[in-house]
Amino acid sequence: MKKLMWLLLVVAAITLVVASCPREEGKVEGDRPSTRPASAEPAPAPSEEPETAAPAEEEPATAEADEEAAATEEIEEELAATEETEPVEEEEAKAAEDEEVIEPEENPCEPAETEEEQVAEPTDDNVVNVVFETTEGKFVIAVYKEWAPIGARHFLMLVEEGYYDGAPFFRVVADFMAQAGFSGNHDLTAKYLEQRIDDDPQVTPNRQYTVSHGHTGERNSRGTHIFINLVDNSAKLDSAPVPYPPFGEVIEGKEVVDNIFITGENPRDLQGILRGPGGIEEFKARYPQATFINKVYIQR
Repeated sequence: MKKLMWLLLVVAAITLVVASCPREEGKVEGDRPSTRPASAEPAPAPSEEPETAAPAEEEPATAEADEEAAATEEIEEELAATEETEPVEEEEAKAAEDEEVIEPEENPCEPAETEEEQVAEPTDDNVVNVVFETTEGKFVIAVYKEWAPIGARHFLMLVEEGYYDGAPFFRVVADFMAQAGFSGNHDLTAKYLEQRIDDDPQVTPNRQYTVSHGHTGERNSRGTHIFINLVDNSAKLDSAPVPYPPFGEVIEGKEVVDNIFITGENPRDLQGILRGPGGIEEFKARYPQATFINKVYIQR
């Protein structure tokens, strides 16, 4: 009986000791207790241990700890937001740098806007307009000094002298050219016909309506004879051994030029007749429909 009582006492003591021992579920790595609030832990899995087992004790939370935790979470959220937005801003900045700036295309129908005009306006320094009043009407030649400086200067001098007043277009060949060179005033013909000027380099082609000097076929033999290209003669004249550099171009009254009377090639004796006294009257008798230049003057 005594043995049974001792046995019961031992069992009871063991039971009390077991019941009084706390469970150590609250321990984490390094055997240090967790300071995270219980609410932050995930819900525990269902336990198979008896209900009498007590949960692990946790350190009581304080107001300071709560504030610190809240501040920490706020900083972490700001950092997370910054990490999310910075790459986007960097990408947008890079995209802006890499974006090609496309200037608006110029309208080909409108003149380009520049600080200076694309083509210089004619001035007295580089072009002189010369008016021809003829029996067919009026036309204007623009004399470009830069095309043939020597030829342009000589032609303008003859205009100022009145050399071409009363002169006939004595040699006019269809689909080729219209030529003049003998003055209506015999004294002026005698004075200037034999004067010769040096050659100019070929700068401008003998296209339609350009004006050039005639010559004898020899170097430096240009004088008073001029001709208007009725068609594009660049292929025929620009490759000649002695050049025919244009010094001007018809800019007004091209229809008048087109109506100059066609004389055709002249008889071989005609130019000899035009040189002498009474030559103009003889020419009129032969070509009563010929086109004559009434007056030539510089347009002021």
